[in-house]
Amino acid sequence: MLIPALAAMLLQASAPAPAPAPAETAAETPAQPTDTAAQDAPAADLDPQQEAGTAPAPTAADAAPAKAQEVEPAADAPKPAGKTLWLMQPLYPGQELLVGRTEEAIASLLPADERSLEVVGRKELAASLRPADDAIDCIFGETRCEDPLGALIAGLGFERVVLVRVGQEGTGYRVRAASFQPGSFEAATAESEGANLEKTLLSSVVRVAPLAAQVEVRSEPEGATVFIDGEKVGVTPLSTQVLPGERTIRMEFAAYHPLEKKEQIPVRGRTQVVGALTKLPGKIHVISPGAKILIDGEEVGEDEVEVASTAGTHKITLHRDGYEPYETTLEVKPDDTAKFERELDPTFFKTIGQAMSEAQKEIYEEDGYFAFVYEQKTLANTAFGAKQLSLSSSDLDGMSTQDASVMAFGLEYGSLWKYVGMTWFGASYFTSRDDWTLLKKEFEDGERPDVVTTIDGGNLRLLQPQLRIAIWRFVLGVRGGVGMNLGVATGTERENRNKFFFGGIDAEAMGTVQLRLVGGLFGEAGYGHQWPLVSFVGNSSEASNLRFGVGYAF
Repeated sequence: MLIPALAAMLLQASAPAPAPAPAETAAETPAQPTDTAAQDAPAADLDPQQEAGTAPAPTAADAAPAKAQEVEPAADAPKPAGKTLWLMQPLYPGQELLVGRTEEAIASLLPADERSLEVVGRKELAASLRPADDAIDCIFGETRCEDPLGALIAGLGFERVVLVRVGQEGTGYRVRAASFQPGSFEAATAESEGANLEKTLLSSVVRVAPLAAQVEVRSEPEGATVFIDGEKVGVTPLSTQVLPGERTIRMEFAAYHPLEKKEQIPVRGRTQVVGALTKLPGKIHVISPGAKILIDGEEVGEDEVEVASTAGTHKITLHRDGYEPYETTLEVKPDDTAKFERELDPTFFKTIGQAMSEAQKEIYEEDGYFAFVYEQKTLANTAFGAKQLSLSSSDLDGMSTQDASVMAFGLEYGSLWKYVGMTWFGASYFTSRDDWTLLKKEFEDGERPDVVTTIDGGNLRLLQPQLRIAIWRFVLGVRGGVGMNLGVATGTERENRNKFFFGGIDAEAMGTVQLRLVGGLFGEAGYGHQWPLVSFVGNSSEASNLRFGVGYAF
C-alpha cells in the first residue's frame, strides 16, 4: 500500500505541466489530413524497428517541438531541498483540513538549523527541482530499473520519504506513519492514537524516522545513576540519545535526595541536564526532662524534640536552671534517626531542694495513717476530787492532791489530704508510774488521813481535725478537739483500799512533729494540754502530756 500511495503523490506533485505550443509554429504548420489508409496499413509495411517494439528515431522535424517543450531551470532555481521528504494524507474522506495542521506540526518539530534539509508537504515538494529524465522514464517503464519509486526519489535528491496519514475519530486522533528509503523494499510503519494531535503525531513519526536527540546529564557529585522515563541508562557524567518529546530524567545517589526533572527534548536537538544533589536529611531525637535543648547553638525545644537535620556531626547542648549544663556531639547518618537521652545532674543546692520537693510530694500524696502512741501525762489540779464510794459528801470537801504522773499507750487512725487531716478514732490506756497520794482535809483534832493510790484509766478521742505542712521529710502538725477521760484511783495501803473515780470531757490541743523514715514509716513527737469541760464523776483534772509514737502513712 505504501509504494502506490507514494508514487501517486510524488507524480502528482512533481510531474511538469505540458508546455503549450508556440503560436508561430502552430500558424506555419498546415493541418495534416487524416490518413485512414495509413492507419489501416498492414504490419508488414512497418519499419523493422517498429516490429521489434522499439520506437522509431525521431526526425529533425519531430525534435523541434520536443525541444520547445523543455523548460530549462533558471540559474537561481532552488537546489534539492534536503534528504527527507514528508508527505501527508487524510486517513478518512472529508478530513483534508487535517493535512495542513499535520504539516505545520511536523514543521514545528524539526530543528530550525536543519529545516532547510527537510521538505514538508506537497507545496514544498512542488517547489523542488524536477526529477531527472531517467527517473521519469523508469517510472513509466521506458527504462529498465529494479526500483522505479526509489529511482524517482533518488532523482529528486531524497534519501528518505515519510508518509503520514492522519484522521480524527470522535474527540481523538489516529496517526499512521510509514518511512521508505530508496533501494530498500521494506518500510517502517507505526500507528498511534491520542487526544492531542501533536503528541499523537510525534509518537508515530519518532518510530519511523531518525529524530533522536542528544542528552547530556551531569550531577554534583558525579557518579549518580541516571534514569530516563524509569529506565536506567548509565551514571553521570552521561551522554546518550533519546527520542524527542517530554522526558523524565531522574538522578539517584546513595545518601542523597533523588533529583527528578522533566525536559522537553527537541527533535535532533542537544539538551544538557545539570543537577546538584543534596544529602538526605537525618533526624535528631533528644530527650532531657525539663531541659532546654540546643542543636548547634540554636534552641529547638524543651523536654523532648525530634527535628530533621543534615547528615554529619552536630553539637547537642542541654540547659536547666539549678542543674549542671551538659554538652556533647551526635553523629547523624543520612535517612536515619540519631537518638540521645540524658537527665541533667542537679547542683548541690538543687539536690537538696529537689530531695525536699520529692519528699514533700510523697507526703502530700498520702491518704491515711495509723499510729501506736506513748504519752507521758501529768494530772495537775489543786482541787482534784475523787469519790470514795463509802464516804459521805462532807468528807469530800477540801480534798487536794499532788501532781500525778501517768503513762498512756494508745492507737490512732485517721485520713490525710494535702494540708489537712482528720483523726477519726483514738483510744489509749493510762496508768500511774508511781504511787499517788490523795490528801484529805485536816479534821478538828488535827489529823489528816492521807490516802496513797495508784491510777488507771482510759482516754477516747473522736473526730479531731488537724493541719499539717511538710518540710522535706518532716511534717509539722496541729490538732485539736475534744476527748473523754475516765479513771480510778485505788488505795494501796492495807487499811485503806478504797477506790476513787474521776471522769469528764476535756478540750484538747496538741502540736506534733513527724519524721518520715522509710517510705510511709514515721516517728512522731508532740506536746499537748487538756482542759476540763464537763466532769461527770468527781472533778476532772487539767493535764499536760508529752507524746511519742510510730506510725505508717499510706
